[in-house]
Amino acid sequence: MKGTGMAGAISVPRRERPSRRTFSRQEVVSTALAIIDRDGLDALSMRGLADELGTYPTSLYWHAGTKAQLLALVCQEALSTVVLPDESDLNWQEWIIALGRELRNAFMQHPNLITYFTAQMQVSTASFEIAERVLAALSRAGFSGPSLVHAYNTTLATIVGWLGSEFADDPRGAPDDWQAFFRQQLDETENVPTIRTHLDALRNHALMLRWESGRTNPLHESFEFMLSTLVAGLAIMAQKSPHDEPGVGA
Repeated sequence: MKGTGMAGAISVPRRERPSRRTFSRQEVVSTALAIIDRDGLDALSMRGLADELGTYPTSLYWHAGTKAQLLALVCQEALSTVVLPDESDLNWQEWIIALGRELRNAFMQHPNLITYFTAQMQVSTASFEIAERVLAALSRAGFSGPSLVHAYNTTLATIVGWLGSEFADDPRGAPDDWQAFFRQQLDETENVPTIRTHLDALRNHALMLRWESGRTNPLHESFEFMLSTLVAGLAIMAQKSPHDEPGVGA
């Protein structure tokens, strides 16, 4: 029986380790956003991102901090694509409507990010210019003081909240046939006379009565209706004196 030494040992190939190449924070953020766009928010991990970049997870913290900090940068990246309208060409109502369309267009490119964006407080400096320009438009409408704050909160909550609803995720843990089951239930449920009367218009086009997200079945006409309703309501509130506002005054 021949002995075995080092010369006769089976050669096991060593696993290649990621290279220590240099990369920028922008590349980290752009790659993270690409992973979210491709595979969803849950697919983003620091280890997976490091593999994608060909580096080690620990090196990412030098560029983007924790995962929470990275996601804040990713949201900032998405916001950076918003082209703010030119005030000189539009009245304040037209400007608000144009902003709403720009925000929607930006997040239609990144629908997997919208649920996180609408569920988390936004603390990046990218939001400052949007906030400044919205406040300026509402000031032109005649809002000031507390009423300006109320109008500003109403404007952004309405637009951003809409995006969260329109581009909502499919229900988690639902069976594969949930869409067919929901359609059947909607078509057969009794004791909902208004729904039954308008079912053809409502089915799959109304929130809570649809089985497809805006990712595949966008609600374009309803979005435009919402924007028109928003600015019409703001115009009415701008005409009220401060002491007529709820919660303001003695």
